[in-house]
Amino acid sequence: MKIKKNVPLPNPRDLKRINPALENMEIGDCFETDQHSYALSMRDRLRYRGIKTAIRKIDDNLWGVWRLS
Repeated sequence: MKIKKNVPLPNPRDLKRINPALENMEIGDCFETDQHSYALSMRDRLRYRGIKTAIRKIDDNLWGVWRLS
């Protein structure tokens, strides 16, 4: 294990940042990912901003996240 000194603590709001492309999603838009955990994370970050979303499995290894409002 390596110990680092004088590392600043990140602002809690920095942890809620999302991809700028997701901030520009319009109602009915969808993005796809092959990682279920990433889809859940992005859904939660959109919900944190008051945006309603839905996740659906598209194929065996593909997930979609839709903006509903």
